Amino acid sequence: MERPVNRLLTIILVLMAQTSVAAELTLNAVLDSAKLHTPLIAEANANVRLADAEARAATGVFDLTLLQDNYARLSGFWDGKISNTQVSQRFADFNGRVYAGYRVSTGDFPIYEDILFTNSGGEAKLGVVFSLLQNRDFDQDRFAVLNGRLEKNRAELDAQLTRVQVQFQAMTSYKEWLAAGLSLQAYEDLLTLALNRQSAFEQRVDRGDLATIFLTENRQNILKREVLVNEAQRTFMNAAQKLSFYYRDSQGNPQLARAEQLPFQFPERNEQVLQSIEDDLDRAAFQRPEVQLVDNEMKIAEAELRQGKNLFKPKLDVSLETSRDFGTGSITRQGTDVILAMNFSLPLERTTARGKISAAEAKIDRLAFKRQRINEQLGIEIQSIANDIAAARRYVGITGDEVVQASIMQDAEKRRFANGASDFFVLNLREETTADAQIRNIQAQAAYFIAVAAYYAATVQIDKFNLL
Repeated sequence: MERPVNRLLTIILVLMAQTSVAAELTLNAVLDSAKLHTPLIAEANANVRLADAEARAATGVFDLTLLQDNYARLSGFWDGKISNTQVSQRFADFNGRVYAGYRVSTGDFPIYEDILFTNSGGEAKLGVVFSLLQNRDFDQDRFAVLNGRLEKNRAELDAQLTRVQVQFQAMTSYKEWLAAGLSLQAYEDLLTLALNRQSAFEQRVDRGDLATIFLTENRQNILKREVLVNEAQRTFMNAAQKLSFYYRDSQGNPQLARAEQLPFQFPERNEQVLQSIEDDLDRAAFQRPEVQLVDNEMKIAEAELRQGKNLFKPKLDVSLETSRDFGTGSITRQGTDVILAMNFSLPLERTTARGKISAAEAKIDRLAFKRQRINEQLGIEIQSIANDIAAARRYVGITGDEVVQASIMQDAEKRRFANGASDFFVLNLREETTADAQIRNIQAQAAYFIAVAAYYAATVQIDKFNLL
């Protein structure tokens, strides 16, 4: 005899298993899965990491640098050797560079290499180089650093755009799967009515109180409804396949949503979705990734314009260096030397600079018109989606009322048929009319929720896609 404790444990395990199998698939579960495992998002995130690495690499021109030079005469009359060590640090302001070094020589050099001699204690040197005109405020290296940051920003915006698009597609696929599943259930219920009626008719035919032709006619209805169920099953399986691209297991592999995971109905509608459409339009005008991508391109074009204007300027570089020898040696190397040097050059035609300036100005104008076009298109897009939502909301209400009325007529016809006041043809018609109304209501609800998802995407409400 089974112990009560074991029997209770068995019941609990069975209930847990049933709960696990029957747990309905929620939209949040799909969105979380898509966010973590969809390859498109993973690819976009990898592009962000790549752009970040390239941006950091561009800043390497300002790294602290150690230079080491060694010079030695290995044969001949002179045996001079020299070792020169220098540490150099660039900084962005004034295209500056600070350096400090130490060099020491040994042996003898010919008179034409007298500059290589140092006193016995070697020579210490400290200097600074900077630009006063061209390259003072901007140069190619600083453009590369800025461009690296802007390219990283572009990658982040592309990734955000990809995330929103993926989550929108995941939400749309979920609603389509839900609509397909509920439609399948409606057709299965319609088929069940015909199958149950066939069993009842067979009993009546056996008793002799119903003509055999009713069995044939009902069998015809069964076949007709089986076709509808078969088509609905195909649609449901295809919807599950599409959803599996976004609904994945913990290892990131696509998984099919099971029929027993299907919710009983669509979630409640958010009737406040269009309450702040003006604010939503303003937010989209600044926060849509497409708009921010254009703004980012504008910053790159403005940097290119700065670079062109920089090349247009004359070049005037100044260096200031102080050095001192230590130890014993020639009197000419005693004391502290301070040297000021200036280098000036002027490109007379400056064709390259003019070309870069014109190209950058044209790009800025093009981007300004592009931003205007995108903003106008966004306004039209959002207003159109709002119209779709309003129309879909009304259609959901109309089809819902249609379902109620069709159900009332079906119930009434069923009672009439049971009392012999109606015929089989009219009853079938009422049942199919109810099923058709249910399908239209399901499709209307799916269209409504898909339109709402499109509105969330268009107005950058990323919290609705579980992206915060």
